[in-house]
Amino acid sequence: MELTPFIKKTVKPGEPLTAQAWNDLVEAIDSAYQFLLSTMHSVRVKVTNENLDFDDVRVTATRAGGAPMEGVPPVEGSNEFVISRLEAGAWSINV
Repeated sequence: MELTPFIKKTVKPGEPLTAQAWNDLVEAIDSAYQFLLSTMHSVRVKVTNENLDFDDVRVTATRAGGAPMEGVPPVEGSNEFVISRLEAGAWSINV
């Protein structure tokens, strides 16, 4: 994804904001949002062992040099943990 260069323009109090300036703001916010979406990912981990108490199960994602990311426990009736906000790259999943 390519980001458009940001050009800062200060608006004085009382000075109107043009339609183009507003569109530039909206486009910049959308570009930043799309960039963040493309760099953060979620993983679903399905635990298939029978007779497990999911209150006792912990799912984590780890990578070299970083703190482990904790998985969100499944809702009742499900067996999938969700680990969110993972940056692109190699991760080890531990259950």
